[in-house]
Amino acid sequence: MRRILYATQATGNGHLARALEMIPKLSLYGHIDVLVSGTQAQIKLPFEIALKKRGISLIYHDNGGINFWKTARKSHLHKYIRDVLSLDLRQYDLIFNDFEPITAWAARHRDIPVIGISHQASFLSGSTPRPSKKNRMGEWVLRHFAPCDRPIGFHFEKYDDFIETPIIRQAIRDITPEEGNHYTVYLPSFEPKNLINHLSFSKDTEWHIFSRDVDSPVQIDNFKILPIDQHRWLESFGTCRGAFLGSGFEGPSEALFLGKKLLTIPIKGHYEQQANAAALKKMGVRVIERVNASFKNEVKQWIEIDQPIKKYYPDNAAEILSRRVFSNMTSYQALRYSFLY
Repeated sequence: MRRILYATQATGNGHLARALEMIPKLSLYGHIDVLVSGTQAQIKLPFEIALKKRGISLIYHDNGGINFWKTARKSHLHKYIRDVLSLDLRQYDLIFNDFEPITAWAARHRDIPVIGISHQASFLSGSTPRPSKKNRMGEWVLRHFAPCDRPIGFHFEKYDDFIETPIIRQAIRDITPEEGNHYTVYLPSFEPKNLINHLSFSKDTEWHIFSRDVDSPVQIDNFKILPIDQHRWLESFGTCRGAFLGSGFEGPSEALFLGKKLLTIPIKGHYEQQANAAALKKMGVRVIERVNASFKNEVKQWIEIDQPIKKYYPDNAAEILSRRVFSNMTSYQALRYSFLY
């Protein structure tokens, strides 16, 4: 039986949401070990975690941006390097990597091929949308943070022949969407008090703000601050009138799949989110670049004018694995090929 390693980040919920769908499909092809690094996600995997690493997690300011100093200070780079050099991968016949850097660099150090199966892999294509002003460091991170030998990318649309549409988790597919009276907000780079301040003009609008800063629901005027709990989230998300999210990948993908009116704001200094925002703009989604003088008017127009955009994303995780990996695999080493960066 094949031994397969599935390595993923826990720096955000999107990587783990994809793992929920991919790991059961992969288990049909062999024994799966799961490696998780990072500490920022709220989704819990219902699988045994064979290896847990600290990894590198982004730390945010309280008003929409990355705190680079805290991120560097809490990354414990000496431990990260030690993990890379000590991770033994020789027992695995296949390694799948969802933008997880320890496994990626441990494999590169030992010349072991890796299948990159992530949203970030889609940026190996020059056809994937970018912001109007490219950032050299941002481009470098997307290409080299977790290098792979064979990319299978995911994005809002198929921008290249190795890019697939989003993997939508079953919990979202099971929702029968309704349109209630509230708007659902998940912006982890903002503190709730700042969000309430920015949205305080909307006295007649009901807001559900999800935050890791509370352990139980808190009502402040027309704002309900809710702890990040999957049951509460799915209920609020499935019945909301619209969703105000960061310009990540999985959250906006799920909103588009459910046909929810979507508003996004990229995290300041987060190049990948800026690129996602560029793609969403092309699709007709309203994007607020930053909190500035036009913020109030943008939100009002979104509430009063904008219409939902619905995208059909097929349930094809099993088919992708079969077609792109297992149908024509003669040996693991045959997966290694030259990719022009």
